Amino acid sequence: MGSNGGSNITPLRKTLPLRVLKPGVSNIKNLARKLKKVQRVIFMGKFRKILDLLEVNVQVDALTALAQFYDPPFRCFTFKDFQLAPTLKGSKPYQYMEHYPSLKTIAETFDIPIKEIEDNITNKDNLIGFPIKYLEEKAVNLARDGKWDTFMDVLALIIYGIVLFPTIKDFVDFMAIDVFLDYKHRGENPVPAVLANIYCTLDFRHEKEGGLIHYCSTILYFWFFKHIFQDMHQLRTKSKKEWANVIANLNERTIQWYSRSQDINEVICRCGVFVDVPLMGTKGCINYSPYVALRQLGYPMTKPPIMDVTKSFVIHGRDVYDASLLRRIRKSWGDVVRRGQELGPRSCGIGEEYHNWVKKRALEVKLPFHSTIITSEVVTT
Repeated sequence: MGSNGGSNITPLRKTLPLRVLKPGVSNIKNLARKLKKVQRVIFMGKFRKILDLLEVNVQVDALTALAQFYDPPFRCFTFKDFQLAPTLKGSKPYQYMEHYPSLKTIAETFDIPIKEIEDNITNKDNLIGFPIKYLEEKAVNLARDGKWDTFMDVLALIIYGIVLFPTIKDFVDFMAIDVFLDYKHRGENPVPAVLANIYCTLDFRHEKEGGLIHYCSTILYFWFFKHIFQDMHQLRTKSKKEWANVIANLNERTIQWYSRSQDINEVICRCGVFVDVPLMGTKGCINYSPYVALRQLGYPMTKPPIMDVTKSFVIHGRDVYDASLLRRIRKSWGDVVRRGQELGPRSCGIGEEYHNWVKKRALEVKLPFHSTIITSEVVTT
């Protein structure tokens, strides 16, 4: 796929040897089926729509093809005439406090004796956590005993650890537990942490020129393909070559940019002393510019996005976290700058200056695949 062919003379970027870890959710779905209709409503009220993630059939070849288009300096995916970037809304994000939850907090939250926790904590690849088998057995016992509130907490934790914040297969580590408890007890939004993990992972894999993508694959898959397909659940399985062709054929007219149901009036544009938006995840810290994603937020792109590489940062892994940076990030989220009408009239349009710039950018970074024949399946399947 990385060589020229036919009448195409545009040079291609070298494709990276990427792999994607697809979370195993069959046992989690079986647990979710134990919830009756009223209980599911209660669960959604507590944990929103995370059960829907269990129904997303991630096609790993689609994600490996998509990841080839990542443009690290701009924290986005650059295609032949447009860009897309995972973004966020809301505030009060998850903030790592430089320590993990105490065993006492875990015991009280999940109604587990501390001795039992100590007996089941596992150190796996230098990560502390619980084997998924233990948590699944705990959930089954809670359902059997009719302890539905605690069952819901354990089920949600499993989804956090296996789907939202996976690290090792069939293992829920203390980092995922930390995010879950911060959401449950303090209402901290986990989405910025998911976003941080996505960007950190893509950035790291491009820096290393390959490797395993095992963070937030379900979220990334769902986010990207909802911009392309009207019904993801009926999407047929495609080969690696077919996915490369589908994504290479995309153009700005085939994208579903914004739906009014998203109800986004203001955009988080910067935080505190940072020129953009700093993100803190379970796998590192990174910044991103929402100006790359304005069309997805219902505002026009008229000029090229400005990315000051001198102010850009990424830190991989918590072992090398800079304590002063963590404090600055936490403090900055107390001074969030939002913009709405200043961004222009509600529109997903583009200006000529930006359109010319993004096509030039695509030529500069080079695309990984040549586009061939556009099929109707790109927008209808």
